[in-house]
Amino acid sequence: MKLICSAAIFGLVRSEFDTIIQQLAIGIKANNVSVPNTGGPGERAFVDPILSMMQPIYGYGCWCWFNEDWNLAGGPVNDEIDLRCKQLINGYRCAKQDAKSRNEECDPGTVQYNAYNLFMGGNLMDYCEGNNVEICAQDACKIEGQFSLDYLSDFITGNIDNLKDASLQSSAQGGSFDRDIECVVNYVNVGAVDRECCGEQPYRAPFSASKGAHGCCGESLFSVNLQECCADQSVASIGTCP
Repeated sequence: MKLICSAAIFGLVRSEFDTIIQQLAIGIKANNVSVPNTGGPGERAFVDPILSMMQPIYGYGCWCWFNEDWNLAGGPVNDEIDLRCKQLINGYRCAKQDAKSRNEECDPGTVQYNAYNLFMGGNLMDYCEGNNVEICAQDACKIEGQFSLDYLSDFITGNIDNLKDASLQSSAQGGSFDRDIECVVNYVNVGAVDRECCGEQPYRAPFSASKGAHGCCGESLFSVNLQECCADQSVASIGTCP
């Protein structure tokens, strides 16, 4: 069985395509067939076929920089795709920072790990923890696996081309977006020595408590100027906690 990305299915609505994905998974299980990116030893989520499908958003906006280029990400968020890429990069940064606190080194954008099988289903967190020994590998598996799941249907159908904004495509991808100009980092928020991370992977995010802009409430990062942490560890607008 081959995974065929035919133009004939590009016009399907999401519910129809989700059904196809489910049927594909059932067929794979029934026939014991392997497909690319099945979570074999040493595989990564961001390899073919996923990496090729990601090309429309590689070097996209300020935050969609993957593999060895992830350290280039930073600056303002431009759209929903850029926002989701920022969460990916935040996960990377926290994985690296968490490793440092354990006196270890971690490059989550390039570390080898046993990748979650995107087509076979199952719990992502359980798989990543059960099939990877090192915490860095577990984190990368969760971060990249969730990102791939979020856009799997759009990658396979080619709908990612419809979701992206052509004006945010970098010159490396044939666009005119100049990240050196458009993605200038606000250096007021850079260089904090007390940087912490909040939440659980794959939704972990860094913040600086001393700068007073953000805090961590349970597993959620919140803006201290607009929100407050309630007794039940939920986040609410100031003055609206239950």
